[in-house]
Amino acid sequence: MNTNYHNRLFLFIAVCIFSIYNIALAQQYTGTDGGNLSWSLLDNSLTISGSGRMFNFATYKAAPWYKYQDQIEAIYIQDGITSIGNYAFWGFHSLKYLSIPKSVTYIGKNSVEDCFSLTSIVIPENVDTIGYDALHNCTSLVYVEWLAKHCIFLPGAGSPLMSDNLDMTTIVLGPDVVALPDFFCEHSSRMTIICYATTPPAVTHNTFLRLDKSLAVLCVPKECIDTYKSTSLWNEFPYIYSIQEKVVIEEKVIVEEKVVVEEKVVVEEKVVVEEKVVVEEKVVYVEVPKEDDTTNEKLVDIVSHPDTHIYTMLGMDVTAWRTALPTGVYVFTFGTLVGKFVVSGGNIMYSVIIRTN
Repeated sequence: MNTNYHNRLFLFIAVCIFSIYNIALAQQYTGTDGGNLSWSLLDNSLTISGSGRMFNFATYKAAPWYKYQDQIEAIYIQDGITSIGNYAFWGFHSLKYLSIPKSVTYIGKNSVEDCFSLTSIVIPENVDTIGYDALHNCTSLVYVEWLAKHCIFLPGAGSPLMSDNLDMTTIVLGPDVVALPDFFCEHSSRMTIICYATTPPAVTHNTFLRLDKSLAVLCVPKECIDTYKSTSLWNEFPYIYSIQEKVVIEEKVIVEEKVVVEEKVVVEEKVVVEEKVVVEEKVVYVEVPKEDDTTNEKLVDIVSHPDTHIYTMLGMDVTAWRTALPTGVYVFTFGTLVGKFVVSGGNIMYSVIIRTN
């Protein structure tokens, strides 16, 4: 009798401990930014919601979510928020994904600095002001999509906008970009800049400070090549090629991000050979921002599959290199699927999947 009692007591205590442990695992932390915005942290994802400006923090430790910096892998800023505060996400070493809505117009100084695991970022079209060191020292950042129409850079005591991001390989400039800020990019080599603007954006001598243009490739709309070649500062790029693109937007379907297989450019003994590669037609953008534990495994399986073909952003077939791809952004085709993925430090990072008809 006494034994049965102790067994039941032990079982009851075990169930309680297990329940408390599960509740702790699913604990959702919430709070405000010190102003009008609210935030919640569930698992490894931070969501910030509300409307208006985010609080400008005096130091990186002042951000209310900073204490969780080592566990946050994804940040979702909801539409309606108009700014990212100073020091908001400084030193978030585990951050892999940052979603910035179109409502954001200001990105504060040091806001996304030292985010060592971030491999790609999209700067939306309405951003008009960005502070110094905003994207500084993101050492895994290889792909930047810049849609901001006209953005000014606020210089300060820190470094230029995207300095010390030595692995960067690709910058995509949107079709509505009118001007690029000073100190936009520096210290990057072998850069591919894909610019969809038919009119060359306004730049200064400081825009591409210390970028070795002799190692860079500039891709622009085919009909605009001569314009870029005759425009001051843009004509300092010795390699300017055309973009070939045939993207069909179906009724009620918006293509928010396009994966474009650009022309193939081979430079050998100062001889340039171009091969045009036709881009997929009729694409539908499918975003899967919140990863589960199997997402990366599935992507690795696809990339490893013998029927998968892999190309660089310039259209070079690198399928044979699949087991030893260097750091960069790649496009893959697998049956009816077309996707884009990032390789950083020998590891494949999930990015975007596009379905084709």
